[in-house]
Amino acid sequence: MDFKKITESLRPAKEEEREANDAIKAVQKIRISGAQIFPGGSFAKGTRITGMHDVDLFAAFDYKKYKGRKDISDILEKKLSKEGLKFRRIHGSRDYFEIKKGKLKIELVPILGIKNAEKSENITDISPLHTKWVRRNIKKAQADEVRLLKAFCIAQGCYGAESHIRGLSGYACEILIANYKTFTKTINAISKWKDKTIIDAERHYKTGSAALSIINASKTQSPLIIVDPVQKSRNVTASLSHETHQRLQNAAKLFVKKPSESFFVRKKKTAEDISKEYRRKKIIVIEAVPLDGKEDIVLTKILKIKEHIERTLSYSGFTVYCSGIEWEQNPLIWIETDKEIPAVEIVPGPPMEAKEHVMRFRKAHNQAFTKGKKIFAKVKRKHTKPSGILNELARKDHYIIERAKKVIIHD
Repeated sequence: MDFKKITESLRPAKEEEREANDAIKAVQKIRISGAQIFPGGSFAKGTRITGMHDVDLFAAFDYKKYKGRKDISDILEKKLSKEGLKFRRIHGSRDYFEIKKGKLKIELVPILGIKNAEKSENITDISPLHTKWVRRNIKKAQADEVRLLKAFCIAQGCYGAESHIRGLSGYACEILIANYKTFTKTINAISKWKDKTIIDAERHYKTGSAALSIINASKTQSPLIIVDPVQKSRNVTASLSHETHQRLQNAAKLFVKKPSESFFVRKKKTAEDISKEYRRKKIIVIEAVPLDGKEDIVLTKILKIKEHIERTLSYSGFTVYCSGIEWEQNPLIWIETDKEIPAVEIVPGPPMEAKEHVMRFRKAHNQAFTKGKKIFAKVKRKHTKPSGILNELARKDHYIIERAKKVIIHD
């Protein structure tokens, strides 16, 4: 397959790059004693995709002067206020600042200026080291290979380490290209990945078992382990979910079998589209209108709503066969479940020999009966169709009401 047309469409235009450079220079004019402002992320690495309006900037504070201090975010905020810049402080592991310049959204992140990962006091301190590693290991010609992989992941809904997506970060994509060299080789490898595949681009470890023995066990629960080239105790894909990993692998297998430009195009779906895909089964689609606030936080709340609905359906006697979310402007949660369940549920009770417990069970249930050495009861269900439960949840359930502006059931 010839990727020339796709890669050309993914490269930022000169005007786009000029706008980003001008915005960065405007912020870099700010002078902070003991700190230096410089670009990071895909802009600094040269792997940025056209149309991506986020730019990362770092305010690196002198390590010797500021190590151990917890107030560098406060220092940066005071300086931004004095400069008269409009900004929004974003809460994180270390608070950072969002500055809008035209179409661009600049994230200015305070960090400690370090030369090796061992001196970091926060995960963000290591980010410039990631940039340096990528610039050393991704040749200019390979930048297009990274863009192809990012575009593929975006189109498949697998891009972004945010907690509502739990996919591949931009840094993970860059490491994969550095390791496998080309997009085609990377996709072929992805299609064949086994559970717990370990990728160690810097060859920090002699064996996979050696890597697993050093990387924190809680960080190796993901289906893929990418050893951070600049911090060998860190798994870059620790947040990757099994669901997203499987979706990425399935897409890679289909692409290897029959490559097509369509794999690089994000298909926006409506509730009707989702229902048509599963027309032989019972699919409930729930449209959720997010709250205002930081995207990752409000969309994670939508993910929690999905999990809550699944638990409620299961507890009520329905089987959840599969589910997912289409991350549109208003996310669409879809759940495949039973069309209808029996109006009466058989509830098991205690064994007959536990006489006191049996007595209490009989008092609680009018239609109790014995079978063998155990007591059971017939209990009438409140809902026999999933729409009944979901409509009630949408109207009355505080867990959902607190996590979305509105939920709409498409039955």
